[in-house]
Parts: sequence; C-alpha cells; structure tokens
Amino acid sequence: MTFSELFFLSLALSMDAFAISVCTGIKNKNGKYFISALMFGLFQGLMPILGYILGIGLRDIICSYDHWISFILLSYVGGKMIYSAFEGDVDSVDGASISDILISAVASSLDALAVGITFSFFEINIIYSSIFIAAVTYILSITGVFVGRAFGDKCKGRAELMGGIILFIIGLKILFEHLGIIT
Repeated sequence: MTFSELFFLSLALSMDAFAISVCTGIKNKNGKYFISALMFGLFQGLMPILGYILGIGLRDIICSYDHWISFILLSYVGGKMIYSAFEGDVDSVDGASISDILISAVASSLDALAVGITFSFFEINIIYSSIFIAAVTYILSITGVFVGRAFGDKCKGRAELMGGIILFIIGLKILFEHLGIIT
C-alpha cells in the first residue's frame, strides 16, 4: 500500500469521527475535546489491528453485523442529544459524557475493523498503518471538536439538535451503505 493510498484511506475512515467530533464540540464545554479526539484516534488505530488479528476466520460474521451495531450506537447518542435539545436545558449541559464519547468512538471505528480484516489478506505493515490512521483521525477529530465548539456557541440548542440529527443520519448512512440501499 502506497503512502497516498494509506493517506486517503485514513481520511475516509476519519470522516465519521470528524463529523461526530463536530457534534461532540457542540455539547462539550468542559475541555473534554482532547479526550474525545484521543478516543477517536485510539479506536480508529486499534480496530485495524484487531481486524487484522481476527483475519479471515471471523470476517463474514463481523461484516454481517458491524453496520447494525454502528447504527444502534450512533442513534442512541444522537437520540440523547435530540432529547436534550428539546428538554430546554441545553445551556446548563456540561458536555458530552465520557460514555457517549466512548460509544461514538467505538461505533465510528467499526469500519476500521473491517479494513483490518482486509489488511490481513495482503502484506501490509499493520502497526505503521494503524498508527498513521490513528494520527489522522486524532488531527481531524480535534479539528472537528473546535469547529463544533465555535458553531455550538452561536446556535446553542439548535446546534445540539442538529448534532443529534447528524449522528442519526451518519448511523443511517452506514446502515444503508452496508445493506446496498445507497453506494
């Protein structure tokens, strides 16, 4: 795999994490943005290694359910954000909880697990590739959180509502892509 192929693969894997980080930044008023970016980078980097280890043996099982798991987890976090926006208590929200960030990080990195399984079919330096994917994801995630903070400060409750809707849409997109409804 060439450097440019790995770079574009890393960007593609990081797009969900970036979008979710924007949503996290909308809610996050207490400095968890480095933790958020670290979790996204960590899981995006670990999942290819896990997928590589799992390899061919469990490929069909994992690929059969990863989209459903992502959809459920992202819908859950998005639903909590939408509920919070309608609750009318948005200004007092301290920020996205660590558990919400963790759930989002796991959900957005399941596609990296599938990439790791694919990597097991080829001669790829999995450690180098995973570190590179983690670094790109971390950089995009920290950027996304700051974008969300700037946007969220201006729009308050509407931003949290939109963030929840975006998470739900990302979950639907993942589900629909894997079901072949969209490409």
